[in-house]
Parts: sequence; structure tokens; C-alpha cells
Amino acid sequence: GLTRTVGTETLEIVKTDDGWQMRKPTMQVADEQKVPELLGRVGTLAASKLVAYAPKSVATYGLDKPHATLTLLPGKETVLIGSEVAGTGERHVQIQGQPVVGLLDAETTARLLASPLTLRDHRLARVPDADTMTLTAGDRVVTFGKPEGTWKVTVPLMAESDHDAMEAFLNSLSRLRADAF
Repeated sequence: GLTRTVGTETLEIVKTDDGWQMRKPTMQVADEQKVPELLGRVGTLAASKLVAYAPKSVATYGLDKPHATLTLLPGKETVLIGSEVAGTGERHVQIQGQPVVGLLDAETTARLLASPLTLRDHRLARVPDADTMTLTAGDRVVTFGKPEGTWKVTVPLMAESDHDAMEAFLNSLSRLRADAF
């Protein structure tokens, strides 16, 4: 999991038996693709440039009062993200307790500091084991049902339906994802 603090706002994400969960700032399902991507970035974090080794004062780099902290759970390794290099989007970075101060590139910085909204579940539909589906186009309505385990047209008349095509359609609905929020 991961805990990130930016100012007074905390983001907490944990892995449960049901998948990734966002615990803070609000309780909700976290995205099954975005969270592992973020954790991968943090786990393989590399500075684009070495700025200082064992500086006398980390305040020069904004690391005495970091802009953000990221703590990987359960190991509790903490990344400090300091001041921005004017107008570049790059930020100073240090692993807490380590002597090296580096520079994070703008893209990595943006992803690590992105709004919690970007890490919420991006699925648009959660389709459990549906047994009825209604399609409406203007004033025309067709309802499909699964009365005996096989999809059939039930409204406006009773008729056979392509069961495999209906299952494929339902599965495709459950995979619909938003690109961004």
C-alpha cells in the first residue's frame, strides 16, 4: 500500500482481498490499473539528476518541510518531495534518512502528486450476474431475460436470442473504463 501526504491532505491506498481500496481522503474502490502503475513508479523511483550528497541543510531543497511525503507500506520507506525548481515542474527528492538529494523529472512528479481522483476506480459499470437487460432507442424498447439460464428476448415478444453474443456484450460493458476524471 501507500500513504501520501500533500499539505494537510492524506491519500491512503491498501490492498484487500477485494482488490485496491482507497481509505483516505474518502473510502472507495481504487483503480486496478492506476494503483499498481503508481506503486511501480515509487518502487523504481530514480532521480533524473544528483543535486547534493549529505548537504549541511536540506532546507535549501525544501526537504526540511517537504511539499509531499510518500510512504510505502508495510516497509515504511518514506520518500520526501521538496521544492520545485522554478517553472520546470521538477522537484527535489530524498529518501528519508539517506544522504542523497536528487531531482525528480516533471512527468514523474506530476504522477506522484496527482489528485486522488485519478486513482479512483475508472470502471464505468459494474455488471454483476445480470439476468435482465433492457435496450432503449427512442420509443423502441427491447428487453432480454435469462429465464432458464439462456438469454431470450422477453419484450416486446418472446423470441430466441444469441446467448453468446449477449454474454459478450455484458462482459464488454463491465470492461468500460474512463480515461480520466
